This record gives sequence, C-alpha cells and structure tokens, in this order.
Amino acid sequence: MPFSSRNGKDFTVEVVETLYRQCGERLAILDLGAGSGTYPRLFAQSALVRARCEWWGVEVWEPYVDRFGLRALYDTLLVADIRDHAGALAPLPQRHFDLAIVGDVLEHIEVAEATALFRWLAGFCAHLLLSIPIKHYPQGEVDGNPYERHVVDDWSHARVLAWLDGEVRSAGAPCWSCADCRCYRDVGVYVLANARAARAALSSSASA
Repeated sequence: MPFSSRNGKDFTVEVVETLYRQCGERLAILDLGAGSGTYPRLFAQSALVRARCEWWGVEVWEPYVDRFGLRALYDTLLVADIRDHAGALAPLPQRHFDLAIVGDVLEHIEVAEATALFRWLAGFCAHLLLSIPIKHYPQGEVDGNPYERHVVDDWSHARVLAWLDGEVRSAGAPCWSCADCRCYRDVGVYVLANARAARAALSSSASA
C-alpha cells in the first residue's frame, strides 16, 4: 500500500534530527518510493521543519502524484522506477545526498535488484535509512497498481542483517555499515553509514 506502518517513525525522526544537528546545515534527502509522501509529511510535523531539508522523491506509479499531492511535498519529484539507474535516475549520482530513505520498498523488488540499488546509492549518499516489514507479509496489486505487489514477502531481521553483510558487501558496497537498528512488532528500521561518502559521522540517536 502507499501508506506505511507507524512503527519506527519516532525513531526515524530522532535519527534525522541527530544527523541535522551534526551536519549543521540544510539536509539533502532522497526518498525512494515516495508512495503517499509519508516521510516529508512526518518531518513537517516535527521540529525538523521542511525549510531545513531539500526533499527529492522518486515514485514509479504516476497516479499517486496527483492523488497524494506529491509535487507539493517534494522540492524535486521524479516519476521513475528506482531500478532505472541508467535511465531516468542517471543524473542523481552527480549530486550528494546526506540521506537516502528506502522505506517499504525492498519487499517490492527482487533481492538482486535490492543489492544493486544499495551498491548504486553507495556512490553518492552519506547515510541510508531502511525501513522494511520483518514478518511474512504477502500482498498483491492495490487499486490497480502492480508495483504494490510484494515480490519478496518473507524478510526477517536476521535475513536483513545477513543480506547486508553478505550480498551487499560482496557486490562491491562494503562501505555500508549498520550504525543502529530497531525492531518493532512488524517493522525493522536500519541506519547505515557510508564510510566512503559520509560528510558527518552519525552516532546512535539513542545516545544523542
């Protein structure tokens, strides 16, 4: 669905506000799989107001753009598939992003495609926040949107950690390290720091 579980969102706000305090300047945030615009809406309600962030969004399903008013939520919105690294998304690596948010996305693509995505993001993103269902969660098309189908519906906390340490590292992206993670009843939130591209070291928000 284009909406996201509330679980883990308070932790997400803590992480981004910690990153902002450490960077001390406007954050460039790339939201992959915008859906209903969950993340810019979330931060609009926090102390981290929109004026402190430059929001870039990527959404594959064009009907969501008008349905959820996405162009009003993002400074730049790309209607594109997050796997189209050589096509519509080719200009993105020319920029630097302080944070890439991959929220409720990986379950919609093949594991090999997720691995390629993380390898690609390692080239121009300093931090990555992954939010993903960590339980058996089958889902088909929603309101005619084929991209809502869950291709991999059995992610777990152990599988996420093994994938990060295994396939992602072996694919040439060993720079990603898990700085913090939180597991909730149905959602895992993972904060990854990029040793190669980071402008600021992100410590655990719990100790901030």
